[in-house]
Amino acid sequence: MEQRLVATRQILSENDNLLTLQYFLLKERSPSRKQKFGAMILERNSGEKALAPNLSTSAVQVFRLIRRLVDCTVTPISLADVLTDWEETL
Repeated sequence: MEQRLVATRQILSENDNLLTLQYFLLKERSPSRKQKFGAMILERNSGEKALAPNLSTSAVQVFRLIRRLVDCTVTPISLADVLTDWEETL
């Protein structure tokens, strides 16, 4: 699986700890050679991450999702909830 860094964002947590969030576009080929794209959020300081592979066959659609994740400062903990809402809008 390939990972491409899209954005990095730093924020202060509720405990005044600095969080460094990195947002990645994931790309993988299925056995049928079709490309599938997903997203990953990594918090660099703790190593906590959340993966959402195989969200779409459209890189543009997943890239737009990642930009929205960045704009809303989504963390690894909240990614699953955000994706549930996103999938309902498709």
